[in-house]
Amino acid sequence: MNNETQKFADWFDSEKKNGLVDIKFFTGDVSSTTTEHFFREANAMNESTVVEANGCVENFERYELNATS
Repeated sequence: MNNETQKFADWFDSEKKNGLVDIKFFTGDVSSTTTEHFFREANAMNESTVVEANGCVENFERYELNATS
């Protein structure tokens, strides 16, 4: 298991203990990505700061990832 996958698995296990039941990803074409890159993006999303906008706290600050990194 690579570092990004393990990092996500650790986060997921921790969240399950806090009551997380399910998580879904709606992706586009992932045929040209690696597992590590997919989980790198998922980890970046998990680490994003939640911001409030017009009473809604379901928005995340924008983050950029280089698909080749």
